[in-house]
Amino acid sequence: MQTPAEAALIDRAATVLSGLDVPQRALLNVGAGHSTVIEDELLGRLDDGFVCDRLDVEPCAVTHPLVRRCVVESVERMSQVGSAQYALVVSNYVLEHVPDCDAALREVARVLRPGGRFVLTVPNPDAPEFAVARRTPTWFHQAVKGPARGTERAYPTFYAYGSVDGLLASGRAAGLEPEDLKQTAFVLGYLARWPALVPLARAWDGSVNRLGLHRLQGHVCLTLRKAARAS
Repeated sequence: MQTPAEAALIDRAATVLSGLDVPQRALLNVGAGHSTVIEDELLGRLDDGFVCDRLDVEPCAVTHPLVRRCVVESVERMSQVGSAQYALVVSNYVLEHVPDCDAALREVARVLRPGGRFVLTVPNPDAPEFAVARRTPTWFHQAVKGPARGTERAYPTFYAYGSVDGLLASGRAAGLEPEDLKQTAFVLGYLARWPALVPLARAWDGSVNRLGLHRLQGHVCLTLRKAARAS
């Protein structure tokens, strides 16, 4: 089930790519896994010669006409990726699995061109479902997700950024300024497997979103921008 934050990532990244005034036509998908949502839903809608480089700590190669390169490496140390290579880096629910979030953000800033964007989704650790996730083992996360299959696997989480504000502070320290932030409650995504709980989840999400209770909105789409080179 696609989260509202993932949909926002696709929309925001499409806007960034559509506005590029440079000939560079590659983006970097960090933590790509085996999902092709970026290639299919983002690049597929643009039809403008863009290609995607993929990076993950596990093999992330896929057969797809819009994939250019696949790198097995951590975002904390992207030694195989040159500096100032990309106008756009994306990551979809990745940084919560990274032990050293500060190092990851510094590396993203390094591989971005001046003025480039990092569009990412992360959980808000203060929201109820993720407050539970922070305190429970990986096997519990997998039990909630259901039988492991492809991208439905659960991975160890660290929430090293601590909070949304902590992530923003780490981004600034790395040279990445916030440009856009969207938060949404989506407890339904976790309780949809239990039909009896679906009405409760819908009611919760609707109330939290109507009231704009950011602390309780668990799904975050954030755009960070690297400063343009001084003239």
